[in-house]
Amino acid sequence: MLLIKTRTALFKTAIARIKAVHPYSVLEIVGTEFLAGFKGYLDWIDQITER
Repeated sequence: MLLIKTRTALFKTAIARIKAVHPYSVLEIVGTEFLAGFKGYLDWIDQITER
């Protein structure tokens, strides 16, 4: 299992990249919404995915 953390706005881009490099024709790619979390961690996700 691979766990990738990103923002909702980048989810389609992440899916496209995974599909481009993975050999399977049907991939298990799902999204989970964070309802709450440690602010420092959520801020870090925002910072690291700005690139």
